[in-house]
Amino acid sequence: MKEILLTLFTFSFCIIISAQKVDYDNTSKLFMGVNLGGTWNTTDVKYKLGAGWGLTLGKSYNYNYGKIVSFDIRARYLSGNWYGQDTSISSLADYSDTALSAYQSQGGIIHNFKSKTRRLALELVVHLNGLTEKTGIDPYVFGGIGLTFNRTYGNLLQIDSLSNYQYPADLNALDDTYESVLDGYDAKKYKVNVMPSLGFGLGYQIGKATTIGIEHKTTFTQQDVFDGVSNSIPRSKNDLYHYTSLYIQFRVNKTPRENPLPNQTISCPKPIIKFSNSSRDNSISTSPQFTINASVTNVAGMSNISLLNSSNIMVPYSYDSYSNQLSANVILNPGINIFILTATNECGTEQKTITIQYKDCIDPSLSFINPISERTTVIYPSFTFSATVNEIQSTQGILVYQNGVLLNNISFNPTTRILQGNVTLQPGLNTFTVSLTNNCGSTSSSTSVNYENCIKPKITSTNPITNTVVSLAALRLKATIDNITSKENITVTLNGRQVSTTTYNSTTKTADISLQLSYGTNTIIISATNNCGSDSETIIINLNDCISPIVTINGRNSTVSAAAYSLSASILNMPSREGITVTLNGSPQNFTFSNGQLTSNINLQVGENKLILSAVRNCGTDSKTIIINLNDCIAPIVTINGRNFTVSAAAYSLSANIVNMPLKAGITVTLNGSPQSFTFSNGQLTSNLNLQVGENKLIVSAVRNCGTDSKTISIIYTTPKPIPKPAVEEKKDAKPTTPIPERKGGG
Repeated sequence: MKEILLTLFTFSFCIIISAQKVDYDNTSKLFMGVNLGGTWNTTDVKYKLGAGWGLTLGKSYNYNYGKIVSFDIRARYLSGNWYGQDTSISSLADYSDTALSAYQSQGGIIHNFKSKTRRLALELVVHLNGLTEKTGIDPYVFGGIGLTFNRTYGNLLQIDSLSNYQYPADLNALDDTYESVLDGYDAKKYKVNVMPSLGFGLGYQIGKATTIGIEHKTTFTQQDVFDGVSNSIPRSKNDLYHYTSLYIQFRVNKTPRENPLPNQTISCPKPIIKFSNSSRDNSISTSPQFTINASVTNVAGMSNISLLNSSNIMVPYSYDSYSNQLSANVILNPGINIFILTATNECGTEQKTITIQYKDCIDPSLSFINPISERTTVIYPSFTFSATVNEIQSTQGILVYQNGVLLNNISFNPTTRILQGNVTLQPGLNTFTVSLTNNCGSTSSSTSVNYENCIKPKITSTNPITNTVVSLAALRLKATIDNITSKENITVTLNGRQVSTTTYNSTTKTADISLQLSYGTNTIIISATNNCGSDSETIIINLNDCISPIVTINGRNSTVSAAAYSLSASILNMPSREGITVTLNGSPQNFTFSNGQLTSNINLQVGENKLILSAVRNCGTDSKTIIINLNDCIAPIVTINGRNFTVSAAAYSLSANIVNMPLKAGITVTLNGSPQSFTFSNGQLTSNLNLQVGENKLIVSAVRNCGTDSKTISIIYTTPKPIPKPAVEEKKDAKPTTPIPERKGGG
C-alpha cells in the first residue's frame, strides 16, 4: 500500500505542474483503456497483495466545450488473483466452514486463501468536464454492476507428503500451492454472482487522444465466502475485494484531411461570448458605475479581444485566460450606453453588443394591497382602498380615481409608503385608477372591486353527506349556510314533514339539526332564504340497524413451540355472542365476547392447527382463518460466556447459556474428556471446575431429538512461580553458646 500511495502522490504532483487543455473537436467520443494494478481485500482473513489487469471499452456523452459534467458508459473486463494470509492460529469453534472440520482435532488453523477472479461489468462514470477542459485534470467517480467469476482455494496440505501442516510450527513452511477447496466452492466450477461496485479515479490528458491516471475500485460481494471462510458469528459486513491500478486510455483522433474535398468543412471552434446574468443586455442602472462581466472562450488571450463603446473608443478590461472570464468597469452616461465586445481566432469572429440604460432617477411604481386581486367581490358598501407607492414623496404626485371620479379623501405616508382611503362602493363594478408622477416619469395602474349589495344564501356542506347508511334512528345533522342571519331563514323537512329542532350560529355559519329517522330511506331537504333568493340541499339517509359483521384476528399464520395459545380478535357490528363460533381443526372452542372483543384459550395439537372464527347475522356473514403450527421441539443453541484464554488459578467458574433445552437431561460438560457436575436452570448453566496445569479442553454439549449443538473452548492454566525465601548470613565471630546446666533438686 505504501508503494501505491507514493505512486498516487507522484502522479498528482505531475498533473498539477503540467496542466494542458483538451481538444474535443479532434478527438472521438469512443475510447479504450488498459489497466494494471494491485489486488487486496477486506475479509475474515488478513489480505496479502496480489496483481491484476483489465480492459475498458466505452463512449462519452456530453463531452464538449462548455459542459460542466460529462458521462461515460463503459464495459470492463478484470482478471486477477486475490490472496489472504493470517499469521496466528484461529480456533474453528466459531466457524461453519465444513471444509475445515478435519482440522478441529488440531485445535485450529492458520487461514490462507487464493481467489482466482474474473469480472465482466457495465459502469457509469461521471467526470468534471469543465475542470478537464481548462486544466487537463480529470477527477471522476463511477459505479457499476456485473458478473464475478471466482474459485477460492487454500494452502492447507504439504505437497511433498499431502499431510496437514502442524500449526503453528509449520507457518514458515507454507509452499504457496493452493490445492484445498474451501467453504462454499467446488473444485471444478467457478462461483458466479452478480455484484455491485463503486470507485474513483484521477486522470490527466497528456495528448488530445491519450489519458493516463490512477484508479481504485471496490466490489461488494454481498456474501461472507469470498475468502472461503464463513464466520458463524453474526457479522456487520460482508466481504469486499479491491483493485487499485494505473491505466492508459486512448481515443481515436479525428485528424482533418490535408486536401479537403469540395463542400467539406474542417471542424474548428470559433470564439464564444456569453454575458453573465449580472451584465445582461438591456440592463437598467441607477449608478454611473457599471461592471461588464462575460465569458470568452476559444481565444489565445487579450490580443484576440476588443471592447469598444458606441464612439468606437477602446474600453479598458481585464481577462483571465485560465477561467476565460472578462471584466470591465465602465462609467455610464445618462441615457442609453452601448458596448461592443469582439473575439477573433483563426477560425472566425464572434461579436456581441450589450445595451445599458443609466437612469439617475427612477420612475414611480405601486402595488395594490386591497384589493389584492382583480375583480374582488364584497357584500358591504364600505371599503378601505390601499396600495404601496415607490419613488413618491407626497400626495402632490398622486391622483386616485373611482369610476373616473377624482377622490380627495386619500392619505399617503412617505415613511411607510402606504396609500390609503375609505370609500363607498357603488352597486356593481368599481374601478380604481392610480396615477403617479415624479421628476423621472409617470405611471398608471388600475384594479376593480365588485360590490354585490344582495347575495342569496349558499349551502356549502353537510355532515353526514347524502347516501349515508346509519344504524341509529337519532341523527344530528350539521350544515354550513352562508348569507343568512338566523334560524328563521332556514326550513328543514324530513320525509315531507317540517321539523323545528334547528339552531344556527351566525359566527360559524353552522346549522345544527336534530332528527328522528324512520327505518329505510329518509329524505331530508334543507332550504335557506333571504331577500335576494334561496338555496336548498337534498340529503338521503338510510336507517339500517343490521350491518354485516367484520371479523379481525389479532395474529397471523405462525409456528409456536407451546400448546397453550391465546386467541384475540375483534368483531364489529355483533350485538352479542349469538352467531359467533370458534373452531380448532373442526372442534368448537369456548370463548368470551364483550364490547366487540373476543378472547379464547386454546390447546393446540402437534403439527398444523386450523383456527376459524365466524360471525353470522341476518344481514351478513364474515369469517377469518389462520394456521398455527405447533412444533414443541427446537434444536438447542449453546453459548459459552468466554473464549480461549490463559488463567493462573486452578479453580474456574464456567458460565454458559443453552436455549431450547427444557431439562438438564441431554446436557453434558466435559473437561479434558472427563464428565463434570453442573447446575442448569432457565437456560443458564454453571459449573465449578478444577483445571490441570497446561491446556484444558472444555466442551459443553446439548442433545435433543430435533437437534444437537456443542461449543468448545481451550483454557491454559499456568502456575505462578514460587517466591524465594530471603538468605540469612552467619556471623563469623560469634561465640558458641554454653548451655546452662539444668538445676536438680530443691536447694
